[in-house]
Amino acid sequence: MKIKISELIVRYLERIGVETIFGIPGAHILPVYDSLYDSTIQSVLVKHEQGAAFMAGGFTRAFGKIGACITTAGPGATNLVTGIANAYADRLPLIVIIGEAPTYVCSGLIAPDTLIRENNYQRLRCHNESETNLQTIF
Repeated sequence: MKIKISELIVRYLERIGVETIFGIPGAHILPVYDSLYDSTIQSVLVKHEQGAAFMAGGFTRAFGKIGACITTAGPGATNLVTGIANAYADRLPLIVIIGEAPTYVCSGLIAPDTLIRENNYQRLRCHNESETNLQTIF
């Protein structure tokens, strides 16, 4: 069974009980928004990413459910930081989804074997698309 990653994310959110998600669509997160359209999760469009994080925290405080926010990469992600820090300080459960450039862009745009990301002290290198598999990433 083949499934898009965006659909997998939305199904997971539904499974853990997310009912409402706050955010702003952007280029890197549009596939997730497309999947949200067909789900039971209500998407609330906000005017600023920082507001999305604070609204998700307020949703958790008001209803005792998991708060969730979503935005695109770059400045959108940076704008969430204050709201995330606030939720962390208040020990609120918050799910934050941030879009990122697809991994296939590394073939041809940068040299092979160039370090593209460092996560949890594990270096990920971009090789040929056909050589990339989930085991090397996770």
